[in-house]
Amino acid sequence: FDATPAANAIHTSNRGAGTGIVDQYLDDRGMTGLSVLMGGGRKWFLPASTPGSARGDRTDYAFSSTDAHTADIVKRWGAAPGAMDKDRNLLAEFQGAGFTYAADKTALDSIDAKKTDRLLGLFALSNMNVALDKIDGRRNKASGMGSRVVDDYGFPDQPMLDEMTTKALAVLDRQKNGFVLMIEGASIDKQAHNMDTERWMLDTLEFDRAVALAQAYAAGRNDTLVIVTADHECAGVALIGSSRVSDARLQALVREGGGTALRDAVVGAGHLRTDALLAMDPRGGQPTVDGEATTEPAYGLPAVWVDAGRRAELEARGMAVVDASSALTSHLMEVLR
Repeated sequence: FDATPAANAIHTSNRGAGTGIVDQYLDDRGMTGLSVLMGGGRKWFLPASTPGSARGDRTDYAFSSTDAHTADIVKRWGAAPGAMDKDRNLLAEFQGAGFTYAADKTALDSIDAKKTDRLLGLFALSNMNVALDKIDGRRNKASGMGSRVVDDYGFPDQPMLDEMTTKALAVLDRQKNGFVLMIEGASIDKQAHNMDTERWMLDTLEFDRAVALAQAYAAGRNDTLVIVTADHECAGVALIGSSRVSDARLQALVREGGGTALRDAVVGAGHLRTDALLAMDPRGGQPTVDGEATTEPAYGLPAVWVDAGRRAELEARGMAVVDASSALTSHLMEVLR
């Protein structure tokens, strides 16, 4: 119901007009080809009289038959004119139009994609919980008000973005004429606005998993394009380099010289090696290769800096070869396991 998904199928100048936006999703499905819609926002699909509904006249709209601007949207684009209908049961209408509905991850998992042409998944009344809170929920980690955050929120069984991606691709794969799938990591921005670094980082990793699934789907095909982009950044996020020593050594440097001891010589632009790779023994021993000895930054394993052109040679010898930023990404991915 928010700006990014709505921009793919809706005609409105008001991103907050949730009632009219979700109405147009359904009403214009014959023109847009909408067949899969998943996320939060259930409050816009419920009649105004239903507890939890957010439908109302202030968030609805109908196109005028006389106003030149909105009349042309109907006349030239073929969009439905819409109506002021806050009591509309859009959830029931989607199901009546042949959409299989999933209210939680359990229901989503039970859907047979091979027998499903249209899919609607609404997993929370408003925004879904972020990746960190969903993961904590699955681990029964009480990080909320005495319980799990997902329990406090009222929706303990929400899918991850990559799980929604898997099901969406499986359903859309049946489209004989191809498809366009828009996947958004919607809360990266929201958590960055809050300066909640832990949450935006994990949402970025959740999005990265969805990207990997899209790339895997496209691999080996000659008819599929994967585009990854972003609208903007907030909270001052920046990559300044990669640590070349272990976490234990970093802590020791803090004790030895405070924050200034960590600059330049350990982490910073001068040590983000783009001209070299880290070679490691997969068994964790000292790598038997010529080069500048160092420590892999994510796990503190023995490593050697080698020329970037030696990747194929070293991999043929059974060495693990990565760049420093990939090693740090691997470390962060462990949080999701």
